[in-house]
Amino acid sequence: MIVLSMALTVVGAAAALPPWPPDKNCDSPDAGVIARCTWEQYQAWDKALNAEYKSVSERIPDNVRPLLVRSQRAWIQYRDANCAILASREGVVATYYSNRCLLDMTRSRTRELRLLPDEVES
Repeated sequence: MIVLSMALTVVGAAAALPPWPPDKNCDSPDAGVIARCTWEQYQAWDKALNAEYKSVSERIPDNVRPLLVRSQRAWIQYRDANCAILASREGVVATYYSNRCLLDMTRSRTRELRLLPDEVES
């Protein structure tokens, strides 16, 4: 009975977490369409990242919160600088690679943040 109660608690806690955006198929012969689609996916994941960050900041101990703020600010600078390298290419290809970089890094950070409260001791 205790195990069932604990399992229901874990399932209930997971259900309260913000949902992740669904993957979208961006295949197209038109590079502009692919770049736009990838940008839309990035925007959805950026929104999820912000929701996840808010959720995490509410669930971690107060003494850890300043470290979360500092790490998130540093991560944003790193992401932007890293993706700017890809944006330095010419034309719509640069836009696609830059958008893809933003999408991949933001998706990864969102997933990383979801695990963070479990890693931090109260």
